[in-house]
Amino acid sequence: MDTREKTREHFNRTAACYDASSDGRFVRPMYAAIVNEIARSEGGRILDVGCGNGNLFTFLPKGKYELFGVDFAESMIEEARKNTGPEASYLVADAEDLPFARDVFDIVVCNASFHHYVHPDAALSEMRRVLKEGGKLLLGDPYPPALLRPVMNLVTKRSSEGDHHYYGMKEMKNLLVKNGFAPVSCAKTGEHTVFYVAEKTAAPCPEVAVDARTGAVKADALDGSGVIRPEREEDRRAVEELIRRAFWNVYRPGCSEHYVIHVLRNDPAFVGELDFVMESGGQLIGQNMFMKTVIEADDGRTIPVLTMGPICVAPEHKGKGLGKALLDYSLDKAAGMGFGAVLFEGNIGFYGKSGFSFAEGFGIRYHDLPKGEDASFFLCKELIPGYLDGVTGVYQTPRGYYVDDADVEEFDKGFPAKEKLKLPGQIF
Repeated sequence: MDTREKTREHFNRTAACYDASSDGRFVRPMYAAIVNEIARSEGGRILDVGCGNGNLFTFLPKGKYELFGVDFAESMIEEARKNTGPEASYLVADAEDLPFARDVFDIVVCNASFHHYVHPDAALSEMRRVLKEGGKLLLGDPYPPALLRPVMNLVTKRSSEGDHHYYGMKEMKNLLVKNGFAPVSCAKTGEHTVFYVAEKTAAPCPEVAVDARTGAVKADALDGSGVIRPEREEDRRAVEELIRRAFWNVYRPGCSEHYVIHVLRNDPAFVGELDFVMESGGQLIGQNMFMKTVIEADDGRTIPVLTMGPICVAPEHKGKGLGKALLDYSLDKAAGMGFGAVLFEGNIGFYGKSGFSFAEGFGIRYHDLPKGEDASFFLCKELIPGYLDGVTGVYQTPRGYYVDDADVEEFDKGFPAKEKLKLPGQIF
């Protein structure tokens, strides 16, 4: 049983008696610091990640806040609903895949659960995504003595409760900064507990210089003729224009990809931290983005994965290696966030150079594709080696990619007119 399942099983088993358990007694003294920090706000929307049985919300004044809680353990959510009734809304959800849109919470709380997270970067990225700009993360966690911590982190491998890693203060602060948070304060709340307050800052991904002639990424300086950086809100129209120009009459008369990205940016599955553009001479010349989706495994499991695109480079810059540079950079960032694999539709001749192979070789099938049909368009790359070992099943395209032709036509009216042509090789 892996660490995640140990965590789920442990807290499902102890949910009904959590308050009297060693976990419940351990976490109780941590509530005061969190409640005091929340009290500094005038109100707003609060999300508790790893909310357990909802006890934290019982210490807050009724009616002042909009309260939401998520937990990995189904039984904990049942107890939370009993404890607070209609005062709060609860969902069974993973900290690495929060079921909320971007920029919706004023405060995110994560108390005594972070040391269970196998992919801390992915969890922090999700918390940052759902926080409003300038919103606060309130994070409490165990804090073993410095001399014992390395030993305890070795022992966690044998933990039956799903413990994964205990953090020192410097280690945690570095992790917060890496994932786009500015630490505000840090203080011990007990002999073996610590409480961090951090604010959401601008996008954490640095700009990276690219040589527009060779496609080489230069991470050490920005004196090249291009940069890879996160997409900004003010880039959105230019990105849509770029995509429209790159895809026009390629797969169909006209194109829909510029409308697809317009829609996907507001989809809960959109990964804003993996939304990149390439810029040269003040002009956007490339872009790539990712969405979260799943493999419905044959053994009943749901395996989280990413899909990708639209991805493009401006037509006049094709053949220079820029597309591969953008692709490799964004895949590296996705791996750094803890995502396990990417599956999508593409040409093996190009994407194979970046480590993609046919998905059927992993035992993954494309949804709705009849048995025996050509699946050579369906590609996969593991970002964590062995992530798909023992997995067979069906990949599901996120619903956001399915757009109505009438909506595309209406959206396209806002762009300069272009002639739609039926050309050989189009697939629609």
